[in-house]
Amino acid sequence: MPGKVALYLEDESAGSNFGTVEEDTIALRVEDRESGTYFLYVPACAKPSDTLTKQLDGASLLLFDGTLWQDDEMPLQGAGSKTGQRMGHMSLSGPEGTLAAFAESPVERKVLIHINNTNPILLSDLPERAAVEDAGWQVAYDGMEITL
Repeated sequence: MPGKVALYLEDESAGSNFGTVEEDTIALRVEDRESGTYFLYVPACAKPSDTLTKQLDGASLLLFDGTLWQDDEMPLQGAGSKTGQRMGHMSLSGPEGTLAAFAESPVERKVLIHINNTNPILLSDLPERAAVEDAGWQVAYDGMEITL
């Protein structure tokens, strides 16, 4: 998946992308060989890609990167200096965010995972949580079990 090179591999002499190359981030397709059903596990993604779009068609479940609500969330809250894009994560909100990018997704069940503790979707009574649920997403939680 589009992402960025791991922090320990960053090379400042490589320019603003720190040595990132296409498909620097891993995602998994987990398939039941008998039935052919599969789900996608995408814990980090910097932007949608053709590879991901092709895999969505036919997937029974998408577990997707829900790290941040907005790109500058961590600096605004004093929780870190890096933006989501700097760390290789899409934001959930905005015209280029996950909710917009996957609005027409053929996947019936979509679950946000890898959620940072600064992300307001963790609180069930906030408008950001309502926005993700209205867009057809579930928010993962500790101990969540999924049956396919």
